Amino acid sequence: SAEATARIKASIEARYKLLPYLYSQFYLAHTVGAMVVKPLFFDYLDDNATLDIVSQFMLGDAIMVTPVTMKGVTKREVYFPGGSDNIWYNGETRAVVSREKGRKDVPVTMDTIPTFIRGGSVVVRHLNVANSTSQTLRSGDYIVEVYLAADKSASGILFVDDGVSVDTISKDMYQTVSFNASGTRITSEVKLLYPGYNNTNTLREIVISGLEKAPTSVRINESGDDWASQSYKDGILHVTGLELQMQKAFCVSYES
Repeated sequence: SAEATARIKASIEARYKLLPYLYSQFYLAHTVGAMVVKPLFFDYLDDNATLDIVSQFMLGDAIMVTPVTMKGVTKREVYFPGGSDNIWYNGETRAVVSREKGRKDVPVTMDTIPTFIRGGSVVVRHLNVANSTSQTLRSGDYIVEVYLAADKSASGILFVDDGVSVDTISKDMYQTVSFNASGTRITSEVKLLYPGYNNTNTLREIVISGLEKAPTSVRINESGDDWASQSYKDGILHVTGLELQMQKAFCVSYES
């Protein structure tokens, strides 16, 4: 049906938009042995409640996936591990969903796959998608999503190559961008191992979740002018209209 087709299309597009994050997780798996998909107890060894949970899993270090496997349900019980220092955000709305360990019922629909982002994470997605994964990786502009931990810190990494060449890591034909949030600053550090390759994809938007109040000013790369294209609602700052190149380090600072 047209309704089912629309839902399938939306799910595929969501996966394509998540390619920068997924690609980076496989880079970490290749270089340091990190797990791309893992049960909750791998990250929460001291939490016995996670040992028997088989219907939730971590996708990398940032995203917890809680698939709906029962027909006709309108809510799903989700276990949020961690404690008072572990914030979880809704992966769709970016709003805080839990600040304490325990189980909660969350509403579900046929149109979304429930995902939750661990506080302290930086997730990079594409804003737009193309007809293939390689085209999307090469041409999709970026949105950087910062999910602050309780201490207002966050970190993440982006791995980029040309999406076509083989053995790019062993041949040093790639670029990494490390993101770090601390206090009221978000910075990037670029490591370009192959000078002949340029990541021409543009960073268009930055979203910061977990703020306690609206910033009075936002500055890009320490410019003296307040950034005009910004909005704030319910702890979420959304900066748009950017034209930042990922091969160059940037800094976003804000005052509250």
